[in-house]
Amino acid sequence: MLSQLDIKNFAIIEEIQMTFNNKMSTLIGETGAGKSIIIDALSLLLGQRASSEMVRSQASEAVITGLFELDRNHDKIQHLLDNYNIELDDSQLVIQRRLSQKGRNIIRVNGELTTVSLLKQLSPFLVNIHGQHDQQILMNQMAHLSLLDDYAKEKLNKVKKNYTEAFETYQNLSRKLEKITDNAQQVAQQVDILNFQINEIDEVEINFETDQKLEEELERLSNFQSISDKIYQLLAYFESDDQGLASMMNAVKAESDNLTVYGTEFKNLAQTVNDAYYSIDDANHQLHTISDNFDFDEDHYQYISDRVTQLVTLQKKYGPTLKDVLSFRDSAQKQLDELFFSQDDIEAIKQQRESVLRDVKKYAAQLTDIRSKQAKLLEQEVKQQLKDLYMDKAQFEIRFRLNKEFDKNGQDNAMFYISSNTGENLQPLHKVASGGEQSRVILALKTIFSRADQVSTVIFDEIDTGVSGRVATAIGQKMRQIAQNQQVLVITHSPQIASLSDYRYLIEKQVLDNRTKTVINKLNLDDSIEAIAKMIAGDSVTNPALENAKELLGLTQ
Repeated sequence: MLSQLDIKNFAIIEEIQMTFNNKMSTLIGETGAGKSIIIDALSLLLGQRASSEMVRSQASEAVITGLFELDRNHDKIQHLLDNYNIELDDSQLVIQRRLSQKGRNIIRVNGELTTVSLLKQLSPFLVNIHGQHDQQILMNQMAHLSLLDDYAKEKLNKVKKNYTEAFETYQNLSRKLEKITDNAQQVAQQVDILNFQINEIDEVEINFETDQKLEEELERLSNFQSISDKIYQLLAYFESDDQGLASMMNAVKAESDNLTVYGTEFKNLAQTVNDAYYSIDDANHQLHTISDNFDFDEDHYQYISDRVTQLVTLQKKYGPTLKDVLSFRDSAQKQLDELFFSQDDIEAIKQQRESVLRDVKKYAAQLTDIRSKQAKLLEQEVKQQLKDLYMDKAQFEIRFRLNKEFDKNGQDNAMFYISSNTGENLQPLHKVASGGEQSRVILALKTIFSRADQVSTVIFDEIDTGVSGRVATAIGQKMRQIAQNQQVLVITHSPQIASLSDYRYLIEKQVLDNRTKTVINKLNLDDSIEAIAKMIAGDSVTNPALENAKELLGLTQ
């Protein structure tokens, strides 16, 4: 669950710190006080896109930090963190995000730098945020099948996996067949180009081990005369009669050996001279070996020069390195192999595709059968939930239509139908449901889905819009029901829902030194009575409003 949320210099929030408990908490306050800004800040910790415009005016950076107590999904989160070499201690997860005015974005999880990608992977195990976006989803009939599949996922998982594999194979075979049979002229041109490139590389017969050393050899041969002159000069330095380095070192060695009888320091000197003498002698022998083997062959030089020219030409076209040239050749050959198909090959692919299509149809039919049965169960559960939400006359039905073509979800098209009142015909939900009815349908679905929900924290962001009175009370009771299994945070303007929560937080705007900032306070019982009374009566709190607030909180006899 979300245990603590710290926000600094974010939008109109200067600095707030919030600690949360389990069960149900409400965030209340006037419109524009900053309730939704808090949710926006939390969303950044869940991988939402950040912008420098979110940083508070005149501040250099915004900092959002969240502490999550992992009461579920511990192993799954541990596995994710292991992939990023991040440790998980004491079942606590600390996520921090820093946004600078200059656009810099720093993310840390348990103190380790990481990426938005990890936050997005962690999000499904931490928090679900439900708000007006959910109503948009509900009113989009294309999303109804996905909602049904969420409900039936345990029954669907195996068949859906089989269907997805078969459908993807079918698509790949269809694309392959299309690639072979279409654009024959374009394919022929591509074959000519690939053949030319492969032949051009093969004609050079690249030997990677030897050819990569040729440029160095060509450099030596091109400078043969200069190298020869320097070798001759070095030999002269070594072997000039009395003044040669070898003769002089021999004399130095002899004299230093004579001094060894006069003490340890001379012995050490003699040892150093001896080492130098033998090093110079070794160098002299090496120089003689190089001189004896260093000659110039005009034919060999021309071969090396021509060979290097060929290799450089290939590197410019297909490189930049010889390794890249060989990789290009392998890639070109692979492309060429894919383009060469006989009529027998085409027929074989067609037969394979037909066989896979039979699997697609079989698994799609199984999906339809499971969905139809699960839809009946979901219909009954939704109707019961709606009855609890004072839509006891409502009828709810999921209708199916088979699409002509298969897609990633099968062949089914599901649509929610509803009738809110007795005697009315069932109509598509997106055409007839009011805002209040939409809210109740969403809550009914969330209540049903929460039983198997993976996340430990559920946030409702003003989904009670358009309802009041006993309906608002019923919505609050449903939220409390969800809070039996998950932490529930609610942003609301409803006094009924606020009164049903276990904890209440008041969010207000304050102006100090001509700067507006958001502040938040956790309310005790007396503060809760006054805050709820204001929600009922406005700023002018009356005694009846206070009594009403106490009644909502269950404080009256």
